[in-house]
Amino acid sequence: MAEYAPLLQEEAYVKSESKTNSSLDELSLCSADFGSKESRELNITPPSILSSRIIRYSILVIVLCSIVDGILLVVGLYLSSQSSGAPIISIDNPYLFQEDIDSLPVKNAYINFDRLYGPGGRKSSPRPAVINMARAFTHVSSEEPEKKEAQWLDNMWPTADGYIPVDNRRLWVTSEVSTIAQFRVLDWGMENCTIVLHVPSQSDSSKHADPHWRRLGTPASTRLTLHQLDTLHKLNLPKLSYATKPRRLREIASVNLVYGEKMELPAFHCDSGSFYTVEVSCVGEDVHPGGECNLDYLALDRELTGLYIRQTQTI
Repeated sequence: MAEYAPLLQEEAYVKSESKTNSSLDELSLCSADFGSKESRELNITPPSILSSRIIRYSILVIVLCSIVDGILLVVGLYLSSQSSGAPIISIDNPYLFQEDIDSLPVKNAYINFDRLYGPGGRKSSPRPAVINMARAFTHVSSEEPEKKEAQWLDNMWPTADGYIPVDNRRLWVTSEVSTIAQFRVLDWGMENCTIVLHVPSQSDSSKHADPHWRRLGTPASTRLTLHQLDTLHKLNLPKLSYATKPRRLREIASVNLVYGEKMELPAFHCDSGSFYTVEVSCVGEDVHPGGECNLDYLALDRELTGLYIRQTQTI
C-alpha cells in the first residue's frame, strides 16, 4: 500500500507553471496555424512583408525619377549650347546660361496700379521728377572691335572689407570710341523720359571742373549723335565689344553739345521696368563737315552731370 506524501508548496508551483507554459505553447501554435491558414485562404499579406514591399517600390521610383531628371538636364544643356553656339561651360562666362538668366522677365512690383489709377479710379497726387542714373556705363572702340573693356578698373575704393566699385560715369567719345549707357526705367506712372546731357566747361570753378575732365584741351563744343540700341534685357558687360554690341534701333538726336549748358532732348514714353540703352558717338564728318568730336568727362557719385534720364509723371 502506497503511502500518501503531500506535495511541498514549491513542487506544486513548479508543476502548475509547467502545465501553464505547455498550454500557452499549444495555444500559440494553434493561433499561428489558424492565422496562416486564414491568410492563405483570404490572400492577405502580413504587415511586415507589405511595408518592405512599399519601401522597395518607393526606392525604385526615386531612382528612376533621378535618372530621368539627369537625362533631361543633360539634354537641356546640350540643346541650349547648340542654339546659342557657345560651349556649355566657357572660360569667358563661367555661369551656366547667363544669357538665359538675364533674359528672364523682371516681375512688376506695381500690381493692378493701372486699375487703381485707371479711368474711374483714384485721382493721383503730383509727384516730383525722378532722376535716373545709368546702371551700366562702358565704352567700345571701332579700332579694336573685339576688345572688351574691363569693368571697375580705375573706379575701386579701398575699404576695411575690400575694394568696392565707385559710381563714376565716364562719358568718353572720340572718332573711334563711343560710350554705351544702359538705364532701367524706374517707378510706375513716371513714364515720360527725357535724356539730359550736361557737361560743365573746363573753366568752371565749381566742383564739376578738373579732375572731372580727364583730357584737357577739349574744344568748347562737340558734335554728338545718340542712338537707341536694340536691347530688351540688361547688357552682358564682360562680353560687350564693338563687334558684339546690339544694333542701332533708331537715332535719338544729333546735337552740338556746348559745355556749361544743360541740354534736354525731346521726351519719349518709357515703360516702367524696361531697359533703355543709349550709344553716344561722334557725328560723321560726311554728315556735319568741319565738326570736332573729342569728349572725355567723368561724372562722380550722384551728381547731376554727364548723361542721365529725368522721368516725369504720366498719371
